[in-house]
Amino acid sequence: MTTMHRDGGQGQDFPVPDLLHSTIGDLLAQVEREQARRRYEARELRRRLRRQRRREQPFYVRSARFGAVALTVTGTAVFAAAVVVYLLGHTAQARDLFTMAAAAWAGVAAVQIFRV
Repeated sequence: MTTMHRDGGQGQDFPVPDLLHSTIGDLLAQVEREQARRRYEARELRRRLRRQRRREQPFYVRSARFGAVALTVTGTAVFAAAVVVYLLGHTAQARDLFTMAAAAWAGVAAVQIFRV
């Protein structure tokens, strides 16, 4: 059994690959386009995976994250108000506000510690 035709392969037309007719610059441009396309696909896959993980989180995890952000903002605002009140000379009220700010930040720490 032979793989050649009876005419000795004289009548066969083989397609000439583009590789033989292209320059180095063309090849580099083609490789760069392929690399950019693969990078884009990888970025899209990572983004899709993050979205899927985010959707799979239970409600209490999402609400705990929102609560931690709210407590952080509240604690910072109360601390700033306490500094202003202290500078105005109302030390008793400032002390209460500092205590409230510390309690808010302790709540943030508790949420972070007991986070699942």
